[in-house]
Amino acid sequence: MAKIDKFTTRHVRGRPVANKNAVPKKQWNRWSRQAQKVFNSLYHSMRPRMQYVYTHPAAKAMLRDHWETIRWNAAWMAADAVDEITLAGPVRK
Repeated sequence: MAKIDKFTTRHVRGRPVANKNAVPKKQWNRWSRQAQKVFNSLYHSMRPRMQYVYTHPAAKAMLRDHWETIRWNAAWMAADAVDEITLAGPVRK
């Protein structure tokens, strides 16, 4: 039986999250399932046709390669943040 950590879903049994966007395997396996889902979801939502949602209304559309870099970095940072918040435990007042 898998050990269940109080603050993370890293070791919880269940359906694995597909690595749809070719994240390096070493990093993908470091992230919790929650973080993996966040990466996939955010990366998908920031597809090139959706730039207008994330940029200033007066901004011109970016080149596809430039947007792909922003999209990748934003999804990566969000996945990292999920695990940092989860591993930090509850916020104390």
